[in-house]
Amino acid sequence: MSTAVNVSQSPLFVLAMGFGIGCSCSLLGVSGTYRWVGGVTAVGAAGAAALFLRPDSITQAEKSAKEGDSNGSAVSNATNAAKLLESVLNENASKMEERDRAAMNFAIRVLLSPDQDSPLQQQDDVVSLMDEGTWSWLATFAQLKTEESNLSQDISSDLSNMFATRLSSAARADDGFDINKVQRNELANTAEMAADKNAVTKLLTGSANWDTFDIVELDRATNNHALYHLALHVLSEHELIDEFQLNTIVLSNWLAVVESSYNDTDYHNATHAADVLQCVHYFLKTAGASKFLTKFQTLGLILAAVVHDLGHDGFTNDFHVKTLSERAMMFNDQSVQENYHLKSFSEKTLADPTVNIFQCLTQEQQLELRKLMIELVLATDMTHHKMKQEDLEMAIDTLGQDPENWKEKTRLFMCAILHACDISNPARPTRLARHWATAVQKEFWMQGDKERQSRMPKKP
Repeated sequence: MSTAVNVSQSPLFVLAMGFGIGCSCSLLGVSGTYRWVGGVTAVGAAGAAALFLRPDSITQAEKSAKEGDSNGSAVSNATNAAKLLESVLNENASKMEERDRAAMNFAIRVLLSPDQDSPLQQQDDVVSLMDEGTWSWLATFAQLKTEESNLSQDISSDLSNMFATRLSSAARADDGFDINKVQRNELANTAEMAADKNAVTKLLTGSANWDTFDIVELDRATNNHALYHLALHVLSEHELIDEFQLNTIVLSNWLAVVESSYNDTDYHNATHAADVLQCVHYFLKTAGASKFLTKFQTLGLILAAVVHDLGHDGFTNDFHVKTLSERAMMFNDQSVQENYHLKSFSEKTLADPTVNIFQCLTQEQQLELRKLMIELVLATDMTHHKMKQEDLEMAIDTLGQDPENWKEKTRLFMCAILHACDISNPARPTRLARHWATAVQKEFWMQGDKERQSRMPKKP
């Protein structure tokens, strides 16, 4: 399946090669909107995928890469990859920026040159921009080509991605090399490639339906990446990516990092977050809640749903308080888990430009969105349930159903939506309600075992 990707705000050149160890997903782009063709693989050898300028740009070189040397010969793998790059360059050179053409040419030279004539031995403009670590990685690759050897199993798929980032840095004069950036890109690539595309598309088509949508089926079809795929779909459905000019590469990285940061607990996991997100989507699109909100508020509500249980460890706030846990100490016993979710979200978002989805917003918008998300996530603390319910009932009696009357109470409305979605699974169709009931019981039993071991008072 192809996906339209807008990288006009962040032109990039990223090349990834898989060296006889399967497929690594590669991105090769210039300014504009392109088609993402994923998983073009040289069988058992060089892997590459590209952002092509034309939807029909599947070249003969790409076919050659698919038919590459199944023995994983370093030279033949490099040659196949170089052919693919040369074809893309020839077809699209007139539409590329000069720095992108230079980057591609440099990559091709490294791939095709014998070790003794490697561009790494030449003091040209591109090589002079490289830090020592970049040069070392490229030299390692050149040596592998010279030896004509298959790579041993101890060289993991991370190597190809590290090489890709260093090659990009050398050609584009980036500052140094960040393994965290590679890992973020790899997470997004994994989420994309692991999915059953046809099944995912079919399931997402019905994602605004309460009775028929099955989050468990989506999680199975995406190989446990339901949150990643559903979030991209929901943001697109509400036209928020275009509205706020979200960088799709950064957005994909962010979603992959957030999803991977959920713990593998029985209930409070990434699939639960996806379930809550789907419920929010239902309220917005099918139940008509979007009429009460601005686009900016809709963005805040969706993002809050994505992160609302980030880093949850399966224990209640009460358990943390009574055991004097590190989390309880950190937040002085106040909404312990909810504050931890928000802390985790901020730490994984704001410091790294490769995942900071806020960076496309103005400073004022960034502060307001953060403030909104904090209020929404804190409102999911069950200790606020009765008070929020009473406030909502009073507002409904006073304001009625006209969206115009709710402008001063929009935050209350949004908090009610997220909280209702967070505890909505008993109202799901029976098959899903049973699934979630079983899951949450397992967490309760786990906590009960811990309480018994610590000789804490039994709770009803």
